[in-house]
Amino acid sequence: MSESVVAPVEQVFMQLPFGGTPIGRVVLAGGAGGAFAYYVRPSCSFDKNGNPRPWIVFDSKNPEACVFPSWAWIVVPGAVFGLFL
Repeated sequence: MSESVVAPVEQVFMQLPFGGTPIGRVVLAGGAGGAFAYYVRPSCSFDKNGNPRPWIVFDSKNPEACVFPSWAWIVVPGAVFGLFL
């Protein structure tokens, strides 16, 4: 990745408590992703009542099953910022 893209993001993480370590970035980014998901409740992961939809891998016969489950809003940002930054 280009240094001009990574450097500003890394500077933000370095200013946060525990943002200088990969584990700290996983916790911070996963927490931010989870807070976003449970505050916004995107329809791709939550039903009309605000409940998490089942993942299509485990419940393929359910018409309400989704491809991007609610827990992925925590795992994906944590993995991206914790492992690849």
